[in-house]
Amino acid sequence: MLSTSRLLQVREAFSAAGVSVADWARQNRFSTPLVYAVLQGRNQASRGESHRIAVALGIKDAYTGPLPPGRPTFEAVGDGSGERQHSREEAPMKA
Repeated sequence: MLSTSRLLQVREAFSAAGVSVADWARQNRFSTPLVYAVLQGRNQASRGESHRIAVALGIKDAYTGPLPPGRPTFEAVGDGSGERQHSREEAPMKA
């Protein structure tokens, strides 16, 4: 759960700095409605973009621990032209 007092501090900091939330969101390439949802406590910022927003705002600490095992990591295959990506296990053999 996000701290209500911390949310208030961040909203007050925007006001004191004379920076709009929408401008900050655009400058940081975040969804403006999602930034407002996080700042108003309507989104708990559990994962994904909302979590990254909360970390960027200083509302949450960045997690630096190990991640649980999951799917294999992906690497781009090709010249960056938008070709399909392969997992390391299924990447084509190079001759």
